[in-house]
Amino acid sequence: MVRSVTRISHAKGIVELEEPVVSPIPIEIRKQTEKFTMLPSFARIRHGVIEERFLRLKEFAEQFPGNRMEINDPTIGIITAGVSYQYSKEVFPIYSYLKLGMVWPLPKILIKEFF
Repeated sequence: MVRSVTRISHAKGIVELEEPVVSPIPIEIRKQTEKFTMLPSFARIRHGVIEERFLRLKEFAEQFPGNRMEINDPTIGIITAGVSYQYSKEVFPIYSYLKLGMVWPLPKILIKEFF
């Protein structure tokens, strides 16, 4: 799969072709209708798995190292993610920031701590 983004699409360079590397792990295609087709009968079965995965993801979001706090001026704080962090940092360098590297699910405990 190739996912092109603007920065790559508007770039150019010399490409050196080599022989493809064959993976030592064989590729296996399995039919998993219950997992990938969300008909109501399959959705009922998968609901528990999805709920459990979401709970683990919420715990992970609180500990995610990509989220970071920068405490400067404690009276004003900005919660941001992505390029908006850089833009706001340029305009308001003395404010405090909570930069989120993972925005879903929101790390509620970390946001309360920042507040």
